[in-house]
Amino acid sequence: MELRDKIRNAAVTSRPLEVPEWDATVALRSLTVEQKAELVGDGADITPRQALEFLPRVLVSCVYDPETDAPLFTDEDNEWLKEQPAAVVERVAGEAMELSGLTPDAADEKKRDS
Repeated sequence: MELRDKIRNAAVTSRPLEVPEWDATVALRSLTVEQKAELVGDGADITPRQALEFLPRVLVSCVYDPETDAPLFTDEDNEWLKEQPAAVVERVAGEAMELSGLTPDAADEKKRDS
């Protein structure tokens, strides 16, 4: 297999995450470039309302059923996810953001590399 084909066939990064509050283990997937652009936009300052929308959207984009490989949440779940305990939503979203390079450490690393 040629290197280009190897890279094109590489899967999105995925890993299991145990979520005791849900009594479940989910699969987290890293965001694609397109998903990341949709979530983060141009990186301008985020309003509190946008922050409220952000975490549920991360879960919709990154949390999958490890047995079926299907997304666990859809856009219709955004309102429901906003009503869930902040600690669990923030923790799961934080793990997904880390996997996708959306953490302050990843931003610092990007600045150092440029």
